[in-house]
This record gives sequence, C-alpha cells and structure tokens, in this order.
Amino acid sequence: MVGIETMTWFMTARIVLLLTGLIGVLGELAYFLFLFLRPFGWTDLGFRNDITSVAFDCLLSFIFFIQHSGMVRRSFKARLLQRWKIPKHYHCTVYCAASGVTLMRIVPLWQQTNQDVLLSIRGYLRVLACIIFVACVAGMCWGLETL
Repeated sequence: MVGIETMTWFMTARIVLLLTGLIGVLGELAYFLFLFLRPFGWTDLGFRNDITSVAFDCLLSFIFFIQHSGMVRRSFKARLLQRWKIPKHYHCTVYCAASGVTLMRIVPLWQQTNQDVLLSIRGYLRVLACIIFVACVAGMCWGLETL
C-alpha cells in the first residue's frame, strides 16, 4: 500500500516536471520567434551607438553560452547531486528549466541596432529559408521526442 507521503511526493514531482517542461518550451518558443521574426525591441537600455548595443548583445550570448555549456559538464552534474541533492535523473529537467529561464531573460533584453542588415533575402529565397527554418525546428522537436 502506498502512503500519503509517497503519493504527495509523486504529485509534487509531476507538477515540478510539468512546470519545468513548460518553462523550457516557452523559452524555446520565445527564442524561435525571436529568430524568425527579428528582435522584439521590448527593452531600450538607451545605448547611444550600435557598438555598445552589439557589445551588450554579445554579453547576453556569452551568458547563455556559459549557462548552456556549463550545465552539461560532469562536474556540474556532480555538484547538482552533492550540493542540492537533486537526483541524477532530474538533471535534464533542471537543465531544460534553466535554459528556458535564461532564454526568456535574454530575448526581451536584446538590443536592436540601426545598422543595415548584412543579408536580406526576398521572394522565393525567403520562402525557402522559412521552410528550412521550420523544418529545422520540427527536426529538433522530433529529436527531443526520441530522447
């Protein structure tokens, strides 16, 4: 017979897994919209020139790189288990949630520049690029499902 404490723990674990999955999906969705449409321009930090804006955007990219690459390391996984007592099999959940939160913070802070676009495609090539983008997103979702 399963005790109430065990049932409560399982329900709490399922809710946490659901919420972290939702956070991860929302972060990825925000990032894909950001890539597909362009930066949203939600936050203007008042940078006076494009070099400062680009430097800030590079810093945001570096923050995501540190979080995303750092959490995959064995040393981080070991620390997660030792220090925070999070079981090994929940590492992917924590990783997904942390990546989603990081993306949801980066996307609104991204600064737009006034410089001309390096490459602009129109017509059939733009449609082809959009199809390739959507196919890549679908491939990523399929790959995640097979994990």
